[in-house]
Amino acid sequence: MSKFFGVFSAAVFLVFAGSTAHVRADHRDSTLVVTMTNDPMANAIQVYDTGTHALIQTLSTHGKGGVGGNARGVRQYNGELFAAVNNGSNSVAVFRRQNNRLKFEKLVTTTSAPVSIDFGNDHMYVAGATTVDSFDMHGSRVGWLDGTAWLQLAGDGLPPSGSTAQIGVVNDRRLLVTLKADPDPGTVDSIRLDDEGAVSGASPIAGTPVPPGAMRSKPTA
Repeated sequence: MSKFFGVFSAAVFLVFAGSTAHVRADHRDSTLVVTMTNDPMANAIQVYDTGTHALIQTLSTHGKGGVGGNARGVRQYNGELFAAVNNGSNSVAVFRRQNNRLKFEKLVTTTSAPVSIDFGNDHMYVAGATTVDSFDMHGSRVGWLDGTAWLQLAGDGLPPSGSTAQIGVVNDRRLLVTLKADPDPGTVDSIRLDDEGAVSGASPIAGTPVPPGAMRSKPTA
């Protein structure tokens, strides 16, 4: 049974450890760890085999990194799909697992500089600097942008640059996005979803400060 880990790395310092997922039974038997270099000029991912500790691939994300102070800057889905934020290029790079390697599949454009990713409700959700986007999925294929909402501070207004920390799926009607500013130590935006799972609106939860990285969710499987 193969496993697939996602890890976000700024240089060599690991700041995010992703979830583990079982995949369809076939001849794949390696556990992969994927790190993102977060290079502000030429972002890339590096794929390691945990059995041999060998670097087996370095792949361009076809964009710029540069994000900091976040969680879930990379995310895997069903052991088949891997996504990484290109914060400096307003895009998310999507890769697909083929046997024991990854292959670049596509770039998805976001409405603001992407910071954090989560999957659920047949969607990929991306929290950016000032907006949150939903992209419909067909199986393990990422499709079109089908919803966007503006993030809001508890004291009104858009979050300042560097405020967005993490997105998490709560259920089929709601997402949460943590913000690191106003009031200290930060607030959380409740993101409404429509009947199809697309983003339909956002509002801060008054009086409910949540520290960055405080959200926890079930592993994608």
